[in-house]
Amino acid sequence: MTRISLPSCSLLGSRRSKLYSVLCLCALSLGYNNKIYDAHRVVAALNVLDGSQDTPMIWYCRGVLYAMEGLEHEALSSFQQGLKSCRSNSVDHRLISTALSNIQKQQRVDFVSVMPNELVCRIFLMVKDEDPIQLVHCMKVSKLWCHRLSQCCDLWQEIKFQGRVCVDQQARLLPLIAAHQTSIVISRLSEQEVTTFTYWMLKSKLKRLSGLCIRGCAFNSQFTTLLQHVSHTLTELSLDIPESSTISLTEILALCPHLKYLDYQDFYKPLDESFHFVPNKPLELETLRLLCWGGMSFSGTQHILQWSPALRQLAISGCCSIQVLDIVTSGCPQMQRLWINHAALDTRILRQHHVEDVFKETLGVRTLLLGYSDELQPHHVLPLLATSNNTLQDLSLLVPHNAGRFIQQWQALAYVAPRQLTRLTCQFNVHLQTAFAALIRANPLLESIHFQMSDLSSDEIIDAILQLNAIRELSIHSPLRLNSVGLARVFSKQIHLGKQTTLAHVHMRNIQAEGLDLSIIALGLMKELETITLAQCTGATSDGFYLFFERLVMTSGESMLRRLNVEKIQHVSNEMIQLLQQGHFSQHCMIHLVGLPNISNEAVKELVATHPPFSLYASACSNDHLHPPIRHCAYNSNNRNDFGYRDRRIVPH
Repeated sequence: MTRISLPSCSLLGSRRSKLYSVLCLCALSLGYNNKIYDAHRVVAALNVLDGSQDTPMIWYCRGVLYAMEGLEHEALSSFQQGLKSCRSNSVDHRLISTALSNIQKQQRVDFVSVMPNELVCRIFLMVKDEDPIQLVHCMKVSKLWCHRLSQCCDLWQEIKFQGRVCVDQQARLLPLIAAHQTSIVISRLSEQEVTTFTYWMLKSKLKRLSGLCIRGCAFNSQFTTLLQHVSHTLTELSLDIPESSTISLTEILALCPHLKYLDYQDFYKPLDESFHFVPNKPLELETLRLLCWGGMSFSGTQHILQWSPALRQLAISGCCSIQVLDIVTSGCPQMQRLWINHAALDTRILRQHHVEDVFKETLGVRTLLLGYSDELQPHHVLPLLATSNNTLQDLSLLVPHNAGRFIQQWQALAYVAPRQLTRLTCQFNVHLQTAFAALIRANPLLESIHFQMSDLSSDEIIDAILQLNAIRELSIHSPLRLNSVGLARVFSKQIHLGKQTTLAHVHMRNIQAEGLDLSIIALGLMKELETITLAQCTGATSDGFYLFFERLVMTSGESMLRRLNVEKIQHVSNEMIQLLQQGHFSQHCMIHLVGLPNISNEAVKELVATHPPFSLYASACSNDHLHPPIRHCAYNSNNRNDFGYRDRRIVPH
């Protein structure tokens, strides 16, 4: 959905909300039999705002009111004032110029018809958030508004139906916007609300509907009828199946043959063992995400994959068999991204030699995740890595910590692993440090490395990282052991490189290793870093953190820092927060302080006063989820449940 900015306004809080309500009431009243509904109320409300800074929209609405009442001199004056308060190339300027020209020519004008689509969307977005019931009423009484709004395709790219809004009134909009609807997001609706929504959906001719996302809703028997109604155009479907639902994956695939994106999540029921699905033609699925914690039979998964030759992205989480690798290799030649997550491996079948022979074919996988399973063994992984040697760029290999008995087999990892990896996420114990060090050395193009619950106590891993000349991101999360001195060597090398350094993002979370002070102090001296994350780093002392903040402030004038995250650290005190006030950070730098029990609200408020506005998110409470933050950061975040903003790279976690 294309976002359209609202008119600029210096009013804040309740005054801004009041202004928008007045503008919407005024604008939506125009064009209905050339009458003004409750015109005196609108004029009185506008007069209340005389003390505020007028915007072009206020002058325009005031001029329209005067013109409709025959007060041409007052209307002319209002339009002239409006022109002075807006930019010459803006939509507001063009609109007011047209109105002024018509007033001067003494022509009677239909102000709704001459509005540009941008302004129609702008006015409508105001009132839609304020009062959807009033919106439905206005569209009912004004055929002209209904006609204009139906022409604004940008406005109808996506509409959301949520339980906190009156669903009955909101659903009545569907027949009005059916011609331009492309996606619908439904969340948190009761069974009765789902019935109401389904009723209005079935009454609508949704000719362009391509995306449907349903989360946290109580399905009923009418849902199958709804899928039938939209199946001819539906290409994207995202479902969160409730425990009470009886609909099955078989029915969904049969009802929606044109699906290209399917996100199916069922946390209660297993995928039926008797799953047999034979469509009339191969499925058009390109992205499939299956999340079934109740269990997935191999036969069920096999049927789906065998009938999906165009599949490019596959994510399977839950109790499934890693046997799907066999099917992917033989039946999905276009596969590019593959996640096998929390898989219950069927080791009996994979011990057979004929399964490994299938892997001799080249598989064009670019992204691969294997892990979160206690049964992951080398013969599950090595053949797949060998066949993806020419294409694999992003590898996540999470080896269980009880894999010590396969040490010799895992040593072959460096020989079969790809040579062009740019991103590596790994988990390993002390026995596999040599194997993963060899894997890192074999991929000199690595830009991003993430160590998760890994043993980093040896110099082999550190030396392998030091040899990387293109590394941009280093993340260490909950290490089993850590070579603190070696990590300080990595950061020291980047400091000596100066402007030629490549490392830009460092994340350190839940680190209990002693001797962490040197590494943290070094982070404060790295001017080229863009992101620093320090969370639950109990291995450092108060002196270490003080020196970190001191050096961070010292280099702030030349620093490239864009985000500083300090979370859940007891050693951070008010004195360190006061140091940040002396820094000369970029206005684009965001400081994120959460769960710091030893800092006070006063210290944070002083930092807020000195830091650029809207760039600080701080909570001085240890239980920050129970207390609102002092100030929220005003950055844009993507909602992955929304079709208009969802990242097409599916995330299985």
